[in-house]
Amino acid sequence: MIPISWTAPKTYSVGEVLTAATMNTHVRDNLLQTAPAKAAAAGDTFYATAANVIAPLGIGTALQNYRTNAGATAPEWFTQSSAITLEGSNNTEATSASTSMADRLSVTGLSIAAARALLITVNWRKTSGAGANAVFEIKLNSTVITGSIITTNSTDEAQSGIIVLYLGSRVTNYLRSGFLIHTRLQAGVPAVTLATEPSIDAPTATITDVVIRGQSGSGSVTHGLDELRVYSLG
Repeated sequence: MIPISWTAPKTYSVGEVLTAATMNTHVRDNLLQTAPAKAAAAGDTFYATAANVIAPLGIGTALQNYRTNAGATAPEWFTQSSAITLEGSNNTEATSASTSMADRLSVTGLSIAAARALLITVNWRKTSGAGANAVFEIKLNSTVITGSIITTNSTDEAQSGIIVLYLGSRVTNYLRSGFLIHTRLQAGVPAVTLATEPSIDAPTATITDVVIRGQSGSGSVTHGLDELRVYSLG
């Protein structure tokens, strides 16, 4: 039987006869209190539960962190919760030279509750070919919540940038609480535009779809969208 506590090793005298009882108490039983004896499985770690007493802590699950428990009495494994969660992404570029506004790039199958804030980022570009711009919109479920986002200008040149939309928790009287930023690289010179809050109330329903819409100002200009990311915060 494994003892419940450690016994201070005996100091032996010259000529003392070693008995089975003595060896069992001071050697065998103490060895049974060491880590190799107490290890039950691969990955076990050990901590002291009292003076001269150790206990195993089984290995945690993948990517868990190690901390002291709430009672400050023992270590434990825990899963770190994230303040920001990548809910979905679409890394397949969508391009069009259509002069009609239509859905271009989307992330579907989401489930983002109204209580969580929303962060959307998407890369955009347009080609040269005519003195015309490209225009984009952001749609949540079936509601377009932004006006036309004119990220480009009508210069006949290739341009690119990013659109960033932050939307706070979608609660009554705060359905436009957010901001829109977009950048443009034009003739090698970057420009940043801070737009106002969304122009249309965001839906209060769970967000299942995020869609980026696009339109070219000329059929000779192609617009593109790529690297759509949808995050929730809360």
